[in-house]
Amino acid sequence: MIRSAHLGVSVGLVDALPATQGCRRPCKNRVLHNGLAGPCSDGETERIVGFTNRSEGSLTGTQIVRDTLARHREQPSIGLDLTFPINWQLDVDLARMLSKDLRGAGTAWEVRRATPSLGDMVPAKCGLYMFVYRSHLDLAMAKGADHQPSWVLYVGRAGNAESARTLKDRYRGEYARYVSGDIEQLWSDEPVRGRAQMLQRYLCLWPLEYWFLVVEDRTKIVHLEDRLIKLLSPPLNSYGRLRIKASAPSPAFRTR
Repeated sequence: MIRSAHLGVSVGLVDALPATQGCRRPCKNRVLHNGLAGPCSDGETERIVGFTNRSEGSLTGTQIVRDTLARHREQPSIGLDLTFPINWQLDVDLARMLSKDLRGAGTAWEVRRATPSLGDMVPAKCGLYMFVYRSHLDLAMAKGADHQPSWVLYVGRAGNAESARTLKDRYRGEYARYVSGDIEQLWSDEPVRGRAQMLQRYLCLWPLEYWFLVVEDRTKIVHLEDRLIKLLSPPLNSYGRLRIKASAPSPAFRTR
């Protein structure tokens, strides 16, 4: 496994899973068929405000982010570490089987913009979920729709063999307080301690997507979550990620 020393605020590629022949057309709150690839083209970027601890009043989310970035432009770049599980990524059969099991266990992945009020629309069902950041970089492809790279920041589950806790319960109870939070905290010098502080610090990234998959058979949820975390290695997951083989970093180029 490879680990980077420093990256930008987005890490953990969604596209680690193999491409599928899902629906690629842009649509509001689109459903992702047969896999995990595809943008959330809901056209709501400028209309979502939702930020907390703000003095800017009615500024759009986009303007708040731009103003904050301008305020900190001269400071060192902030980032998250990326681990890339080479063995799992190279294992075609593993990724193929996980894709098959996800399609067989759930309905279809759905994508929503992560906002404090999203819990009202999330189903009261058990399943899997991911917080995903989509880059502003828009790549024109030779065929098909344009592509925006995406990164999985966090993978979680709602419910298991013993619990019937729902996606709605978890979003309302744990994540609504963090999404669209004050992005000034990204430049805080205070160390992050524990899961709650980690989520608070980085789920304020905007725009952030919430992906969820309803899974009817609760006995399958834990195993599916475990495999997703190992394959995607989301940086905000404290448990379940593959252990990396430690090695001393060395520069690519040496100077005399």
